[in-house]
Amino acid sequence: SLEISGNSCFYINYGTGTELLSNADGATITKTGTGTSYIYWDVINDGDLKVEEGALSVNSDVHGSGAVGVAAGATLTVNSNTFQTHTLVLDAEGIFDFNGNRLEVVDFIGDFSQDRGIFAPGASPAISTLDGDYTMTGSAILEIELGGIESGEYDQLLVSGDVVLTRGSLLVSLVDDFTLSTNEYFLILAMDGTLTGTFYGLDEGDLVGIYDSMELFITYTAGNGNDIALYTTVSAVPIPGALWLLASGVLAIAGLKRRKN
Repeated sequence: SLEISGNSCFYINYGTGTELLSNADGATITKTGTGTSYIYWDVINDGDLKVEEGALSVNSDVHGSGAVGVAAGATLTVNSNTFQTHTLVLDAEGIFDFNGNRLEVVDFIGDFSQDRGIFAPGASPAISTLDGDYTMTGSAILEIELGGIESGEYDQLLVSGDVVLTRGSLLVSLVDDFTLSTNEYFLILAMDGTLTGTFYGLDEGDLVGIYDSMELFITYTAGNGNDIALYTTVSAVPIPGALWLLASGVLAIAGLKRRKN
């Protein structure tokens, strides 16, 4: 394990021939003490990365299936090209400042306000959860991958709080050689709270794109009438109740509880 204290910097060590800082499963990198520490070294994080005190600025790529935690009063600033983690936990009053290009998280615990970069939920394509409120502004992009019609074969983001879309954009791509057919629908964003706004340039029923001559549209009235889905029919078709129950069940099973002081 590694403890980073106070004001310090970690740079890539070319002298050792090692271009990656590896934090293995069971290991921990912990930021303690006041002040800001900086990491300029690509990290493989399969363990825990914790910001307990002060601030940590990550300025290189992070990959792995580990967990990242930000304690109350602490700050994590991400300037990475790619920042990937399985779980990201913000304690009450913990600050996550994302200034990077791409964020990949399966389970996000805490409120997330995104004003730039790409948020690619899940070990794509997969079901992901955000236990809190999700806000998109500015040049923020939500990336959704479609790899099939069954739940788990395409990206789904299940939000326990409210969703506010203010100019943020939607980016949809097909993966795993998947092709669209008629009368298909994909519940991509479901929430327990309320939905406000729309993706930039996409109103109710608008064309999202054409994929191998198949048109893909968007609706903001799917599920319980307050969720977002994509569909290949010529008019919006509400998501069947059974599918909505499945999505709600997944969110309940996740059992994610926001940490409090």
